[in-house]
Amino acid sequence: MQELINELQQFMFLNRPSKHTGDLSIGERMVMMALNKHQCKNGKGMLPSELSTTLGLSRSAVTPLLNSLESKDYLTRTVNPNDRREILIVPNPDKENLHQYRQHQFEQMVNVLS
Repeated sequence: MQELINELQQFMFLNRPSKHTGDLSIGERMVMMALNKHQCKNGKGMLPSELSTTLGLSRSAVTPLLNSLESKDYLTRTVNPNDRREILIVPNPDKENLHQYRQHQFEQMVNVLS
């Protein structure tokens, strides 16, 4: 059941913009979904190289998405305190957690189907 919820969540997240994601492109929403999932599991930021691997995109394709999201204040780039050579991508806590919001929506939808 959780697999179904995850698949529906990903499909709907990528294809149905809401008032919370109206200013984000599909690529930007994919980045935010990956960052939020990573943040929920690990509680820390994500390296750009990890993000590009997760999304199956080249680093040169991810960089403009990160630049755009940073300019829209959806994420910040911070120096890794454990390794100052690394830059971590961290979702902005002032913005609503899009992944959790969508997961809650889909759980409600699936519960109705049961």
